[in-house]
Amino acid sequence: MPRDGMTVTDNARGDVTRLLPWAGGVVSGLFAFLLGWDRSLWFDEGYTVMVERLPFADMMHWLAVDAHPPLYYLLLRVWMAVFDDSFAAMRALSAVCCGLTVVATAALVRVVADLRHMILALPVLVLGPLALRYGYEIRMYALLMLLAALGTLLLFHATRAEDALARGRSDATARRRVWVWWVLYAVVVCLGMLTQYLIAFLWAVQAVWLLARTLHTHPARGDASSWRWLAAYALAVILYLPWLPHAIDQFRHNVLPSLKGMFGPGRLAELVTAWLTGLDASHLTGFVTLGLLAVAGVLLWSRPRVAAAWRPLVLMWVAPAIVLIVVAAIRELLYAPYGGFFTVRYSCAFLPFVYATMGLVVAGLALRRWNDGGDDGNGGGDGNANRRGGSRTVHTWFRRWGAWIVVVAMMALGDMGLAVHGNVIYEKGYVPHARQAATAAPCSPDVAVVAADPYTYIDAVAYYRDCANYWLIEPEDGIPTRGGYAPLAEVADSRTIRSLDDLPDGMDSVTVLVSDGQHPGSFASTHHPVEGTERIGEYTVLRFR
Repeated sequence: MPRDGMTVTDNARGDVTRLLPWAGGVVSGLFAFLLGWDRSLWFDEGYTVMVERLPFADMMHWLAVDAHPPLYYLLLRVWMAVFDDSFAAMRALSAVCCGLTVVATAALVRVVADLRHMILALPVLVLGPLALRYGYEIRMYALLMLLAALGTLLLFHATRAEDALARGRSDATARRRVWVWWVLYAVVVCLGMLTQYLIAFLWAVQAVWLLARTLHTHPARGDASSWRWLAAYALAVILYLPWLPHAIDQFRHNVLPSLKGMFGPGRLAELVTAWLTGLDASHLTGFVTLGLLAVAGVLLWSRPRVAAAWRPLVLMWVAPAIVLIVVAAIRELLYAPYGGFFTVRYSCAFLPFVYATMGLVVAGLALRRWNDGGDDGNGGGDGNANRRGGSRTVHTWFRRWGAWIVVVAMMALGDMGLAVHGNVIYEKGYVPHARQAATAAPCSPDVAVVAADPYTYIDAVAYYRDCANYWLIEPEDGIPTRGGYAPLAEVADSRTIRSLDDLPDGMDSVTVLVSDGQHPGSFASTHHPVEGTERIGEYTVLRFR
């Protein structure tokens, strides 16, 4: 039955608008899945596939000595048990997280703005290129985006419920509802820390915001009710305790590779470009630059405004981004030239708020009341005045819709660029070709494939996972006991060789794979003379008889 004062049509319209975020989530998840269809895996994804194939206890052991917490791997393991272990099925988990992130972010926009703003912002959320890029990778970044958006949504609901209590709505049901929001927020905070440590910057910003908000809103209140959020963080810490010793151990033995180079203005420009287009510097053309200039020009010309209610949402990405850049700057001073820290994928911890802000800004321009200075409504005026009025009307229409059209078009073109160029690896500046290299270098009982180094072995291992004749040339320093190479200890006794002469007898041919940036030794062999060399993307393929 329709509510008082509402017609059946009003209810139907309300049902449709409530379904819009879910429809957007379905479209976004489908886009992400299709963009990732048949894309080659790269090293990080190869690592995921490799550890997921291990027995559970072994997987947990190697994850504990890696750089990241285990939640994504556990969730993926359950997902694979329900569906299967194909690459498409594994990518589908990230695509589902990508779609749910759109739903959560749209709900977040609806909390800080009205329904019209949410509807107009939705295309930006759906088409966000960088979210789609990591919306199919077999890594934790899509889950990270979902938990960031969901946690912030729960936070805003909790603070709104607190405000309702402060205004006198203090019945038992209202108080219970506040605690429910805070408990759910605590659970998501813990899950975020079990997914990727960088989300701690977001939770820290939210804690500081809550502290400032409490001191500003309730400066004279001595009761504990205004500090419920502290209980939420305490609960999150308690829930996190089982993993905490492993997290401390991982920080004590940091195994993340340092990146060469500094986070200068050029890197910042690359980051913003990736947000808007999903492309890296090697794929930027003059037309892309013109498009970015058009976005900047239209926004400056239209003079967008950030409403007071939106500012906490803006804070959720500006503050973590600044903190990450500050950390990168400090590391550069201490460890130059290999102090690099910030990579594009790290922005996934706050990426939903970047797109939410973009969507709100262009939606706000489209919905702003503009004074076009046209006809005064009396029907008078000469022809010149009417022509001037028509010109002003076009001018106003473009100021209203120009930014929305340009931003949405830029993102749509960026998505097309991702579809053409593939899953670019931003910090390396290339698109992976492990699948193509494996296709050109098949493995069989009579044909051995040898990875020249641990990086290459893991980079391509997913495509040789069913071949018993895939080998690794043992590094001179041995296999590390921590980090991404550590799980290779599982194959150290059965799949490593010191030279090609250590291969079993009876090989018809041998193929050696070498990826860029690696420095393997000599492949001189008395049993296997060189036959030829082929270049495939970042791979050098050496063939021996």
